[in-house]
Amino acid sequence: MLLFIVIIVLLWRSCESERDRSKLISQLGDYKLKEKVFEVQRLKDSSTLATQTQTIMTQKEAISIGLLELEKSMKEVQSQVKQRSTTTIIEKQVPFIPDGYADTTGVVKNENGEVIRRDSIAVPSRFKLNEKWFNIDGLVKKDGLIIDSLSIPNKTIVTVGYKKAGFLNLSKDAVVQVKNENPYVNVTGLDNVVIKKKKKIWENPLVHIGVGVVLGYYITK
Repeated sequence: MLLFIVIIVLLWRSCESERDRSKLISQLGDYKLKEKVFEVQRLKDSSTLATQTQTIMTQKEAISIGLLELEKSMKEVQSQVKQRSTTTIIEKQVPFIPDGYADTTGVVKNENGEVIRRDSIAVPSRFKLNEKWFNIDGLVKKDGLIIDSLSIPNKTIVTVGYKKAGFLNLSKDAVVQVKNENPYVNVTGLDNVVIKKKKKIWENPLVHIGVGVVLGYYITK
């Protein structure tokens, strides 16, 4: 009888905790999740490392508040990371290809007879620039610029795990880290969800403790 009462109490507490959690998730859905804070660090090799604490919840909860997006072919998820980024190239000089380049700089007079200089090139002329993180080539024509190809290679590494934290690194934080090797790629937004499987009632540690206490009582009695 005592064992039955203890198990009922523990299950009731577990259900209360689950109801409180469901209520919190529902409120988050009502308010809509605001973009979670993340930190971006520029590494020595000019790559960037974005770090964000893990958002841990069940798959059902994540879907209900719109945090988890599933493709039709995907039924069960372990984690999902969404990154928004922009690639910005500023003041990049792209040279003309020597074989097609002709400098026709000349001296020209205006209508008042004043001498002015005018720099120009013969068209069509090709241009090209190949770098590790930026490649472009194309053609300059009289009526505009034609880009034959433009590529901005990048390697993204997503790591879900724990990092050292606290005094003397004795504790750890559950985090998600996103590394972009291309220095021109800037992370503008980051969201993550790590799926926590819902435990069965008999897997609840409180139930194990309760059963152990009751069995210990009867054994020592």
